[in-house]
Parts: sequence; C-alpha cells; structure tokens
Amino acid sequence: MALTSAGDVYVWGNNDYSQMGLGNTMAHSDFYSPSKIESITGATMITAGANHAMVYAVGKVYTWGANDSGQLGKGTDTFSASTDGVPKEINIPTSIATVDQIIARGDYSAIISDGKAYLWGANGNYQLGNNSDTNVLSVPDTALNIEENIQAMALGYSHIVAITEKGNVYAWGNNTLGQLGFKHKCK
Repeated sequence: MALTSAGDVYVWGNNDYSQMGLGNTMAHSDFYSPSKIESITGATMITAGANHAMVYAVGKVYTWGANDSGQLGKGTDTFSASTDGVPKEINIPTSIATVDQIIARGDYSAIISDGKAYLWGANGNYQLGNNSDTNVLSVPDTALNIEENIQAMALGYSHIVAITEKGNVYAWGNNTLGQLGFKHKCK
C-alpha cells in the first residue's frame, strides 16, 4: 500500500483475500502495478496486516480483506464480513474521540486515540492485553489498561511493544523467542 500527498491510496501485490480493496471479483489475482482504490479519498493514514488493510480518511476508519480472527472490527469472524473486498467504514465507539494512529499486523488491529490503545482481532497469545486469549471481534469501547499515555505502538506477529510519552516501554503477548525482552521465554 502507498499513500500519496493528495490522500489517494494505491495497492499492489497478492489479492488472495481481497486485501487489495478492489473487489473480490479479482480475488486470487496478483497485482504487479499499483492500482488506485477509487472509493477512498482524503486518506491520512494507512496500514496493512497479513491479509487485511485499514485506512483513516476524513474522520472515518475503513477496513477490508481477510476477517478470520475478527481483524476487520466488524463484530464477526467470518470471511463474508470482509465487505466483498472493498473498503467499508467500521463502527468506532464514542470513547474514541480522535484517531492518532492506526496499526494492523498479522490478524489483529489497533487504534491509538488520545494516548489510549484499542485492540481487536486475534488474541491467542494474549497480544490484545486484555487478560484473555479470546479473539475480540469489534473495536472495543474500553482502552488497554496502561495508566500512561501511549506515544507509539508496534504490533509484532503475536506480541506488542508500546512506548509512553514518559519514555517507558511496555511489552506483552508471545515471548517464546524472547521478543518481549524478558530473560525467561514464556507465552
């Protein structure tokens, strides 16, 4: 994916899960040249997971592509919720007043709003930080429980690292390869 200074979004690559946002009639096709997603204008942020994508444009968040873990934030984990391979707006809880950052990785997604993180999708390694390993299918109305404001966050395959405005680093999720920076490896 690429974002132009004019707010246009271009996509290319594999489209097995309609993650290009060009409609599922082109599923199982590869795109070797950039194609513009005509239905999105005024975009200011883009991100992509393994087989899904998310865009922030004109105050709205759009998702499309694979949805087997609820990563599209549509309240279900069925592929039919993939919006037929075209960007569709997702419902954002009223607790999210502004969108400062959107993040997608693997099969889960996040929004940072006013220093708070909201995560959804796959959660088999507790990567959503909610003390559960159950997938979250919709954008939650409750933020991650970190008392400090999050400045930036990176999503790994099944772990997350966040840095706060005070410079403190938090990490959670899968640590079987030591990716959280702890001495002992654990899940």
